[in-house]
Amino acid sequence: LMKSAFPSRLCNNKRIFYCYASHVLSPLNGGRKESRTKVRGLLNLPSQINTQANNFTKYDVEALRVKFQPATEDHVIPDEKVEEFSEQFICRKINRNMLKDDEFNVDNISDVSDSLFQTFFEKLAIVTQNPPGIPESSTDTMVDDLLRIAKLNNHPLKLTIHPPSKLHILNEPYVSATPEFVVNKRKISMVITEDKTLQNINHRNGYGEMQIAAEILSCGDENMRKFKKDTDQVLFAVRFISTYATFYKAQIPAEYWEELIKGLPKVNSVEIKRWPGENDDKSGLDLADPDGRKAVLTALIKIRQFLLK
Repeated sequence: LMKSAFPSRLCNNKRIFYCYASHVLSPLNGGRKESRTKVRGLLNLPSQINTQANNFTKYDVEALRVKFQPATEDHVIPDEKVEEFSEQFICRKINRNMLKDDEFNVDNISDVSDSLFQTFFEKLAIVTQNPPGIPESSTDTMVDDLLRIAKLNNHPLKLTIHPPSKLHILNEPYVSATPEFVVNKRKISMVITEDKTLQNINHRNGYGEMQIAAEILSCGDENMRKFKKDTDQVLFAVRFISTYATFYKAQIPAEYWEELIKGLPKVNSVEIKRWPGENDDKSGLDLADPDGRKAVLTALIKIRQFLLK
């Protein structure tokens, strides 16, 4: 492909090569920039909404009329029957103190013999021993294993990694988002993000909640455009910061999308409920704790059962 696009005589001269590449590739991004410029001009805001989900701030979320609300489990997690799951995943012998030990070796724990769970606990130990967000942490691969243990990648559900999505304002693509994982069943039903993809996890951005709001809206927009009609949507989300998991449920009315076609919403809004209700970097359900692991897997299974209806 490179040979056909760039003749060899051009490749011998780096300056010509880069000029040629810039000339060929710039139109691909030009349309997107033009759309955003158009939207910014038409909105006429004193401060413009960020175009990247990982740069979202409280101002952006407020401008889009999105609000997070603390809630109890029954208002976030569907009331579905939970099938039996292996006690090896719970394994009450394995707690935070054991996982933090540099000498932790899952092979020495007779209660865990399934290779799937053994691998999960090995990664959980790495996450427990390292600060969130650093290259040595395995939060992303640990979460991947957890989602597969919960059978969220079993047909008809499909787990997709880093799917690009866009939120349209004034019918123009404006906000770009790339969630860590999404779960699809003909449409995006669940967004999963973790500390490696969350930018600047602190109280100023709600410990990543501003980015989560942008990802939920962008994925909801993708659903709407795929089915070519405005409908009420319910989307779930999970945030993992180190070993701590927080669940979200967003309800987006059809009228909200209709308002976005005309500009920023002025009447309709989006409520995102959070469980557990408190919001900080250690307020979630702790996978390093046996009861926390059970609560997280139970919640994921209930969401899966709800999506399969």
